[in-house]
Amino acid sequence: MNWSVVSTVAEPAQLVCAFVAHHLHLGAARVHLFLDRPDERTQRLLSGVEGVALTVCDEAYWRERGGWPGLVTERQKINAQSVYDSGETEWLLHVDADEFLDHSAGLTEAMQHADPSCAELRVEVRERVRISGDRRSDIFAGCFRIPAERSASFYRSIYGEEAAGFLHKGLKAYSHFKTLYRRGRGLALGIHAARNGREANSHPASVPGRPLLHFDGLTPLSWVQKMYQKLLIEDYRNKPNPARRAQLIRFERHAREPHAISAIFQALDTLDEAQKQALEREGLLDCTPFSPRPALEAIFPGMHFDFSQSAFDASIDMAPEIRALKVDRTA
Repeated sequence: MNWSVVSTVAEPAQLVCAFVAHHLHLGAARVHLFLDRPDERTQRLLSGVEGVALTVCDEAYWRERGGWPGLVTERQKINAQSVYDSGETEWLLHVDADEFLDHSAGLTEAMQHADPSCAELRVEVRERVRISGDRRSDIFAGCFRIPAERSASFYRSIYGEEAAGFLHKGLKAYSHFKTLYRRGRGLALGIHAARNGREANSHPASVPGRPLLHFDGLTPLSWVQKMYQKLLIEDYRNKPNPARRAQLIRFERHAREPHAISAIFQALDTLDEAQKQALEREGLLDCTPFSPRPALEAIFPGMHFDFSQSAFDASIDMAPEIRALKVDRTA
């Protein structure tokens, strides 16, 4: 029972290498990476790594495919579809470079026992959140919030009136799942699920356990970049997620006010002790630590990767006007 991973990436090389190493170490037959723009360091580090299929999405690449799609989500779908259509492996996982399958995920068992009619295995998400006072300061530090349908008053009691309005099921990004797609079923791949799942009778099932860990906003500065990109490219007012829409409206209002931006990030991404305990009492926080280092040592023996927030921020390719914002990087 084999499976592969596909991702369109534009993140710093150390994160991309961690993503690759982690999934190869978990047992992926291949990791297909589409570089959304050329990146010499990433290309150099991954050149010759067994199990990695690297494609640079440069001008020539998109010219052959009818032109460059302006929306990154469209580029992601096109790239993922090309791998799925090749039929290389039985199951294909489509995720981003800040998403990591967990070691404890019951992935193999789920694939082995999937009903023959099942063409989609849904991998539920948990979202990293920082803990105030945590001595571990690398980009993977923190606990993981578990999404849950609770009343608005429940989340207001933990986060306060304003911050609760920026969360959906207790998470600041998406709160549902990503998907493993079974080959040969004629699926049209989307970001979270097949776009034609109903027509294709995909009969989706779920992977048990703590399957997908999402590091949304690895540092405050990377979150700022992500939000700016959404403002510039996407019509966020039509976003179906009301929490993300509210975040972007507030972010746009304070886009040139670093202290206000830092306060938004702090409220969404850091728990104080009382908040941590409240979520733990409800079974909505998982503090099992995560680190890609064992996988990196296996796949890239003898190489050192710096996962400090400062090193990560220095590696981000972003517009000078964004980098010039004095966002509190210790938030």
